[in-house]
Amino acid sequence: MNKLLVKQISLFSGGGLVFLAGLFYVLMTDLKMNNSATWLFIGIILAFGGSILFMLCESTKEKPKLLYPLKGLSVLISLGYVVFLFLFKNTSVYKDITLDVEIKKANIIILIAVIIALLGVIAQGLNIVFHVLTRDED
Repeated sequence: MNKLLVKQISLFSGGGLVFLAGLFYVLMTDLKMNNSATWLFIGIILAFGGSILFMLCESTKEKPKLLYPLKGLSVLISLGYVVFLFLFKNTSVYKDITLDVEIKKANIIILIAVIIALLGVIAQGLNIVFHVLTRDED
């Protein structure tokens, strides 16, 4: 197995999947659930912030004392986004839905966003592991 290739794939998929989950959440909850600006803004900050920080951390790979805390912080922010998605189900935006069909749609939207984000967080974790394993090969 080519560790450097796995590291590159996990870098782009880890950052990209969390970004995609955030974009999906923002678009779908704004269009289908009339989400408020506050919840949209928090979702954008967590998803896009964790994703962008994770991708930008790669520029500090010559400084491992800076790289690993930043990557860890980006993973924590991305995990915070997943927690945020579960907390969103307790908001008035979500609770104001009365039709069973709309509740099912909202549950599917949140479930898809959670799955995509968790796949991204797993890829971010794999990237950190493969970064440690290939530290001397870069």
